[in-house]
Amino acid sequence: MRSEHVPARDPDIRVTANLLRDENSLGKFPCEIWLPSHVGDRPILRFTSTGQEYAGQSNAVLGEPFRLEATLIGFDDKPRQYIRSPKMWTHNISTLEYSKQEEPITTFIATPVRLAVVTPLQSQNQDSSNNTQIVFDLTDNVFLTPFQIIKSSYTGDVRVETIRQVSFQLEIGKVQFSRHYYTSKKEEQGNRGTTRYSKLVAELDVPIDPSESATIETKVLSPLNDLVLLSSFPARQRTVITGWRATNEDFLVEEFICYVDARQIQGDDRNQDLVIERLDFEEYIAVVHRCFSSMDSTSKELVRQAIYKALPDPRRPLETHFLSLFSALEGLTLIYRRAAMMEFSVKNKANWKKIERELRNVIVNFEIKDGSEINRDLLVKMLPMLKRVPFRDAFESFCRDKNIDISDLWPVFNVDEGISLNEIRNRLSHGDYFPDSKMGPLMYASANLEIVLERVLLSTLSWPINRTRISADALRTLGWLPNANLNREMLDLNSIS
Repeated sequence: MRSEHVPARDPDIRVTANLLRDENSLGKFPCEIWLPSHVGDRPILRFTSTGQEYAGQSNAVLGEPFRLEATLIGFDDKPRQYIRSPKMWTHNISTLEYSKQEEPITTFIATPVRLAVVTPLQSQNQDSSNNTQIVFDLTDNVFLTPFQIIKSSYTGDVRVETIRQVSFQLEIGKVQFSRHYYTSKKEEQGNRGTTRYSKLVAELDVPIDPSESATIETKVLSPLNDLVLLSSFPARQRTVITGWRATNEDFLVEEFICYVDARQIQGDDRNQDLVIERLDFEEYIAVVHRCFSSMDSTSKELVRQAIYKALPDPRRPLETHFLSLFSALEGLTLIYRRAAMMEFSVKNKANWKKIERELRNVIVNFEIKDGSEINRDLLVKMLPMLKRVPFRDAFESFCRDKNIDISDLWPVFNVDEGISLNEIRNRLSHGDYFPDSKMGPLMYASANLEIVLERVLLSTLSWPINRTRISADALRTLGWLPNANLNREMLDLNSIS
């Protein structure tokens, strides 16, 4: 009987697996492994065994993660495959006892964070090349997808003609983005059929042994992840690498990456939502990648986090999305703060200590002649805030220096009437809320904050805003609505009854 958690097909691998936590073995279990059929699927492992001994051992895998090691031995008593997972979690566990005379059947399902399958190849070629071909599987991206024409014949033959293909030179080698096509057989209600699928892939040859997974991680996967992330931003579509296959004459290594649920982040290819024009992408990715590569590690991480937060996520509530956008804006401003020496109002620590001491003495010894009370302890606790340059000053200086024009958008800071984006952020971060009747204006405020963040992000990555679809002129041409009635929306959101 199949579990509802596993695919309705035979498993790809059957093996006895050793489960470990730290260096302690939790036991060896018969294991069935279903590898992903499509991009976005995750590998699923089912452990099924019979006997009281296994029922007791299986309880040890609950609650905390464990790792897996397994070797599949062939009929010739030689290893056919090595399976490894550094971390996996148990979904559920069940024990069935049909009768007192029969042994209990224990079953539990596990999903790995990562899963590697290494297959030794029986190569007869003595003059094997040192190069390894690696193919990375990606979720969709409108900019990285090649222009192709699919020609189908009445005979059933299918030809794919590539008109234009995106490629990029990484430090380790040249990566080419392509589209691979494959078929899958299905049987529903007695009817059999074949469905054709396709997936976006990145291909490159590297002088690294495929068994050296750690080297592939640092020298290939990490820079490719950054390239894909920088490509996700103008598409407003999160693109992730879900796995890779590395092959040479000696080994085939398959790695499945399950950090992100790719099925929940894939969006639509909608041209009206692009940040830049398609024809500008190759120049865009060359410029921003060069700028990103020149940054220090802290600035790179702040840019990564800003892109993550800028990209749409349907799972994120509106209020959480707003706070996330503002947090990204503060992160990008921090890069400017440090470059422009605007992080601290007093840069010398010794001088600040003297000023702080003098201010503390003033607060403690200050005489109140009218007899009113003053919370001296609270004022003393607030003194460290004076050390940092206010966010408003740093952000406005950032916009001036980088010529970032946001005058057509919802004001970030104080306004004469209504409420600013910063005031919305302060209310939400301090536990205040906006009633359902104000969700419309709040959505418009969030949309304006998205454009503010995108313009700042583009400026940080040295791409001109006037060559985008989010400049003031472009938004006006496109008939963008969230800034059409700013005064009315700001007043409406500020009038909470």
